Amino acid sequence: MEFQNVQNYLLDCITAEENQPTQASIINRDLQPQTTQNEEISNTVDSSHKQQSFIAAKARNEKKSLQIVVEKKDIFAEEKEEELRKWKLNDVYEEVDMESPEIQDKDIYPISVTWVTTDKGYKRKARLVARGYLDEVLDNTKTVSPTCRKESLRLLFTVIASMKWQLKSLDIASAFLQGKPIEREVYLIPPKEYKKKNVFWKLKKCVYGLSDAARQWYEIVKETIQEAQIKKCPHDDAFFYWLKDGNIEGIMTIHVDDFIYGGTSNFEQLLKTSIFSKFTVGEMSENKFVYLGLNVLQNEDLSISVYQDDYVKSLKPIEVSSKRKLQKTYSLSTGEYKQYRSICGQILWLSLQTRPDISYDI
Repeated sequence: MEFQNVQNYLLDCITAEENQPTQASIINRDLQPQTTQNEEISNTVDSSHKQQSFIAAKARNEKKSLQIVVEKKDIFAEEKEEELRKWKLNDVYEEVDMESPEIQDKDIYPISVTWVTTDKGYKRKARLVARGYLDEVLDNTKTVSPTCRKESLRLLFTVIASMKWQLKSLDIASAFLQGKPIEREVYLIPPKEYKKKNVFWKLKKCVYGLSDAARQWYEIVKETIQEAQIKKCPHDDAFFYWLKDGNIEGIMTIHVDDFIYGGTSNFEQLLKTSIFSKFTVGEMSENKFVYLGLNVLQNEDLSISVYQDDYVKSLKPIEVSSKRKLQKTYSLSTGEYKQYRSICGQILWLSLQTRPDISYDI
């Protein structure tokens, strides 16, 4: 009985030893990936984290897409469309097919354009401008446009006040687009807002941005004025006067597209029928207005006052720190020297226009 028990015990040990894994199998088992409960939890967390990251990334992409859509909305779209309409209305250009022989057989370099926009709060404006620095201007091309001198402007005020005439001013809308026909070949690349593709614009007139645009505008204004028998002053190409029966009945000066004038009712009627009717007139002012940075006021007795209160208010003093105020013997830095020259120039211009009394101090 005891021997039988011992035998059974030995058989159990042998069976147990056979079923026990060897060292090699243990190593192989350890090398195989095992999935424990903690690892399953970790995998679940990682999966959840990846899903959250994906959702967050998708949300960011949707936000970026939304931002792009908002940025593409052009607040000046209507103003740009209006500017393109003015170009078409004034017959500024003609379309030329990029593949046409006229383009292929010539060595031309079309000029790109850009938009210049302004937003004054109550009014938006968009102007299409050629990149004039890309224009190959010929040496004999006239680019200087005469403008009225300050002495001529003072003479105009004096004569109008002494003759008891009404002082008026106006500007011409889109003046350069109404200038003389251009005498050279200039091609433009239309802006992206222009619907037609694969075309160039061959200019018929000078446009904003070209160096001779102001000159071309002056030439057509001068011709129109002289056709109305209004004479040009021999000492100032931007000063004009009208004589009738040997007596002066009106005077006018121009500064690019800004006109200021005064005279009899006959003179005003002459301007309306012979000059202003040929151009698109913009804003008209009388009695009180700003002209070339000058505040002009015609009083009830028809005397004229000229001052620059608005300009003076726009001048900004140079900010000096308390520490710098103590460094009185220190030399001016480059930035300080630039600020000093700037403010001196602004005050000097004021003294030359309406405040000669401060000239000595400057």
